[in-house]
Amino acid sequence: MVQANLTVLRLLEAYTVKLDRASREPCLSITNLRQTEQWNWYGEGDDMIWIDQDPNEWPPCLHGTGTEDYFNTAWCPTQAVSAPYHGIPLPGGPNWSGQISLYRLHIEDPVLFERSIRVTIEHGHANKRADDYASTAYWYQTEPHARFPALQTVDARLPVVLSDSSGA
Repeated sequence: MVQANLTVLRLLEAYTVKLDRASREPCLSITNLRQTEQWNWYGEGDDMIWIDQDPNEWPPCLHGTGTEDYFNTAWCPTQAVSAPYHGIPLPGGPNWSGQISLYRLHIEDPVLFERSIRVTIEHGHANKRADDYASTAYWYQTEPHARFPALQTVDARLPVVLSDSSGA
């Protein structure tokens, strides 16, 4: 069974997808929507994945070098990109302003977990960007499983309204 979990995080909070789920299937995929009033490259900010371990334990199982590498966009694209396992359907405005949507499908490089997984990506280097993030994670769920947490309220899931999403 495929399950999806939507987590919306407000400004200056670490972008986090946390799944306390049992799964032995080889798939974790993440889509990400970023909206900003700031301009300039959004790619800095380490990606970290804790697999079947305490999320307070350091270091995480996987510790990458940033959003641009996690989503395979280190070449700083400014146009829409669609590759088999990653892409940018919404590239944003001039100098990476406004809304940007990215996806990464772990098909050829599966992230396997049995008990829990926590995925975080900093908001810029050392969490110093004030962007609004929304994300969806997909995974194959084994049965039986623990009860899913309640969804956030609709108000908590709505994006922050920016005064000017053009970045000007």
